[in-house]
Amino acid sequence: MVSVSNLRVVAEAPGVYPRCTPGTVGVPVRVRYVGHQDLPDVPWAHGLSGLHWTGAGLRFDAVQDNAWRGMGPYLIELTTDDTLLHWTGRLRTDLSVRPYDGLEAVTRWGGGLLVSTDGDDTEGVPIEPHIVTPMLGQPARVTVSVPSVMRVLSANSGIEAMSVTPDGLTLYFGTERPRRVGGVCEGFVRIARVRETEPVRLYRYELSREGSGRDVGLDEMVALGDDWLLTLERGYTEGVGSAVRIYATHLWTATQPGSPEGTTDKTLVADLVTLPREGFVTLLSTGQRVHPALGNYEGMSLGPCLSDGSRAMVLVTDDNWDGDTAPPGRRVLGRAVTW
Repeated sequence: MVSVSNLRVVAEAPGVYPRCTPGTVGVPVRVRYVGHQDLPDVPWAHGLSGLHWTGAGLRFDAVQDNAWRGMGPYLIELTTDDTLLHWTGRLRTDLSVRPYDGLEAVTRWGGGLLVSTDGDDTEGVPIEPHIVTPMLGQPARVTVSVPSVMRVLSANSGIEAMSVTPDGLTLYFGTERPRRVGGVCEGFVRIARVRETEPVRLYRYELSREGSGRDVGLDEMVALGDDWLLTLERGYTEGVGSAVRIYATHLWTATQPGSPEGTTDKTLVADLVTLPREGFVTLLSTGQRVHPALGNYEGMSLGPCLSDGSRAMVLVTDDNWDGDTAPPGRRVLGRAVTW
């Protein structure tokens, strides 16, 4: 583990999430690097795709994206100490949610666990992406209806990003990659806003392709408040590696007649390529050649308050179950966020 600060988690009263100090949600958002830990080759550290702070001290929910060697995928309990630098975990619950596979994101809404799934068209029977509640020993129950324009069937194009607002009332989720219509890529992904008793709102989100590589996707989001998100974009270029950037994103509801989808504005607040190289070991299994801090980051969540009044933010990588390459692609990265 590597630290560049002496920040510590501090106790807080229930209900103060997400701000540790008074402020207004919006730009500017400041994101700073706290430290990181590369994870061992143990079952709970593989395939981490989604991440969600439970709101209970130093515990986080994570999900594995796929089954491995006939096991899982699992809901993982990740636990850290007050430095955010010493992480351990355990296999908590088998989330076999057949017929759905490819778990992508996790959150809790309305008192229940939600996981999102990928779409798939490789087995001859198309499977649409879903948001479901796993049921132990039973087929998963579809909990949230995914709008038809977001039901992308191809792999790695499902509901990769999902988060609930701090007041617990609003669920946001987004597709990873643009859909193709008539063989033509739309050029944007969609974010949905779901709130009980209100119609579902859709927003078009433009991915930042300049300097991000050829394969760019919306990999995770964190809701800071209604209409404000932190969005994680990850691009990949074969033989070069990843680009990983975090944006403060504002959602604008459609106001023009005949325009059912809103728009988004975003501001870059963190680019992992700007982190100090010292202390990072290149994750060779993910083909990184640009900067050793980069990797296949797929999970992101806010966490508890830190001693300087900022809010912890944690990112995790998915090593695609590659446990044979050294060093592996398993990492937890700690950040500090103020807004």
